[in-house]
Amino acid sequence: MPRRHWARDDGLPKKGRDLPRAAALLDASGLFRTPWREAAARVAYKTSTDEVAILQATAIAHQWRTSA
Repeated sequence: MPRRHWARDDGLPKKGRDLPRAAALLDASGLFRTPWREAAARVAYKTSTDEVAILQATAIAHQWRTSA
């Protein structure tokens, strides 16, 4: 990004990774761990019968299944 672009984050503090704290936060949130993933959650995505809304929901579901 160009230096003066509004989305450039040069001035923001860098965050480190604290995996034990992340695990504790996930445990406290009620998410459950599985052997094949760090954490899992069930998500309900409600949509209408509109074709565009269904296509969007289908695309999101596909992305979530193939990510990680």
